[in-house]
Amino acid sequence: MIVETVTAVYKNGILKPQKPLALVENEQVEIQILRRPEVAKPVLKLSGVLAGQGDFPYEEIQAMTRDLHQQRLDKLLALFDEPIDADDK
Repeated sequence: MIVETVTAVYKNGILKPQKPLALVENEQVEIQILRRPEVAKPVLKLSGVLAGQGDFPYEEIQAMTRDLHQQRLDKLLALFDEPIDADDK
């Protein structure tokens, strides 16, 4: 018996190998399924103003941070759009 380990993805009821298999058409094989543990993304616990709001997924923290950075950038750029008073020169 030849043993080969191949990674596959299960989608819509079909196992799809991630690389070509050296099999002939209609060859019967025995499959052993070994599930990989899911890699859990960290959940951050927050303190301060967000304490008591529960845990936030990493993606949500990224989105909030991105939004806050954009708001700050918009405020800074708005300073350049303000007209200069003649008295300030």
